[in-house]
Amino acid sequence: NYTISDFNTAEGDVLDLSSLLEDDGSFADAEDDFELAAALENYLFISSNGINTTMVVDINGSLPGDVGIMIEMQNYDLLAGGSETLALQTLLEQGNLLVE
Repeated sequence: NYTISDFNTAEGDVLDLSSLLEDDGSFADAEDDFELAAALENYLFISSNGINTTMVVDINGSLPGDVGIMIEMQNYDLLAGGSETLALQTLLEQGNLLVE
């Protein structure tokens, strides 16, 4: 498990998960950030309590059953009331998330 205490997209912080994820071909097949974000929903599970964000990274997209890597982002609400897909798409578009 990992804790990130100062993640800030406005400061250009990047969450690099490229070495953790095993692409089943859906990343390479994605034609844009929306399709890539949708494909990532099989690998990244995001929850937020309005203050902190918890992201469970499933390395090969086979949860439930496998134990994923948990990342807690303190004082950062990644969802901000929106969906996982929208949050991931925004991170991808802004260059704050690397997966390949």
